[in-house]
Amino acid sequence: MFTSSRLKAVIVNSEMVADDLVRHYGYPRARIRLVPNGIDLQRFSLEARAKHRAESRRNLGIAMNAPVALFSGSGYDRKGLARAIETCARAGKDVHLIAIGSDRRPAAFKALAERAGLGARFHLAGPVADPVPYYAAADVLILPTVYDPFPPTVIEALACGPPVLTTTGCGARDLAAKLDPLLVCDTFDADGLANGLRRALDLASKPSTAETARKLAEPFSIDAMVKHMLNVYDEFMPDRSRS
Repeated sequence: MFTSSRLKAVIVNSEMVADDLVRHYGYPRARIRLVPNGIDLQRFSLEARAKHRAESRRNLGIAMNAPVALFSGSGYDRKGLARAIETCARAGKDVHLIAIGSDRRPAAFKALAERAGLGARFHLAGPVADPVPYYAAADVLILPTVYDPFPPTVIEALACGPPVLTTTGCGARDLAAKLDPLLVCDTFDADGLANGLRRALDLASKPSTAETARKLAEPFSIDAMVKHMLNVYDEFMPDRSRS
């Protein structure tokens, strides 16, 4: 596919994926176009977090002053829920971990959390219709993924205020690192992830962090994504109709 003469360009959603195409397939960087994912910035907001925070924690049985990490993603192995559990157990701050998303064997992760010592501090919510209340309950998002091109959950979390701890295999790693480079680790670096979680919780305790996180998310609106995509079509199909 990448060597076909019919291929005019490749659209990617992160610089990480662009680098992968160049490195693994020798595809010309000049013919790669970046179109990042977009989210609903009105739905995911600091105001929504403030509105839902107390009720969400109350529903989960979590005290308002307890440190809380949120894991969000389907396919728990690839997204790194096992490492999230281990990281929260190693952090030494009595961290609660909420996990949302779907998986074929959620019971295995509940058992892992029990063995790791999280016990009642592990809240396996599973698939949810609306993730906003869970972002509201969280102090940080933890996503120790093996590989993820550009997960919207990172932008959603930042838009609501929590800092994000993720890995070098995440296409949104550059956004997380803008808050602090310690928030991006190798997915198998247990000490690095534990230190990163402690740093993320420290950042979350500062009121200015939420505003900074929100500003990082603001360029990633749905309108911006559509505009980027239309620009690609205009560049390579200039005679097409926008009707």
